[in-house]
Amino acid sequence: MITIDESLLIGKGAHRACYHHPSDDSLCIKVLFRQDINQKAIRREIEYYQRLKKRDVSFSMLSKYVEEVQTNMGRAHVYELICDANGDVSLSLDNYLESDEMSLQYQDIIMASLKKLKDYLFEQQILTLTLYPRNLVLKLTNEPKLVIIDDIGNTEYIRFSEMSSALAVKKVNRKWVRFIDHLQNQYPQNPLINKIKDLK
Repeated sequence: MITIDESLLIGKGAHRACYHHPSDDSLCIKVLFRQDINQKAIRREIEYYQRLKKRDVSFSMLSKYVEEVQTNMGRAHVYELICDANGDVSLSLDNYLESDEMSLQYQDIIMASLKKLKDYLFEQQILTLTLYPRNLVLKLTNEPKLVIIDDIGNTEYIRFSEMSSALAVKKVNRKWVRFIDHLQNQYPQNPLINKIKDLK
């Protein structure tokens, strides 16, 4: 069993808390706030990760799933921890977009990374449940990029979008358009928004 505590906390999402792995700096552990809810959603995500591995997709812009573990806080799941070149945990895209100063400082990197992400999603046909800036981190290295850290999967009862490349592309496009619309609605005063909306 792995022991974790609040000193290892990285952040909290809608349903899970994310902690540094106590014995491996390259990994993080995600634990549900309540073990009795949202297990179905987690199983769906893990099953989708497994199908992506079978398809041999590139995980270059997607945090890799590693394994399920037991912790002192209950059952949890281990993922790749995305960090910048200096070793700091990469900040989410919303951290950059909520600050006009950071948006301007990193505007070229953000725009280039968004374009790379769009190409990646379409090329690899990665399906997301929701694409929000809080679920993306900007990895600052010699080749900066956005990495998806949460909310991937397919809720279709019959997974048509995984059987047909054309349907997958249509679904990816719908999710992308909603993502850009969300950015416009959430950050209307951000100086980058006029440029970002051209990425639809």
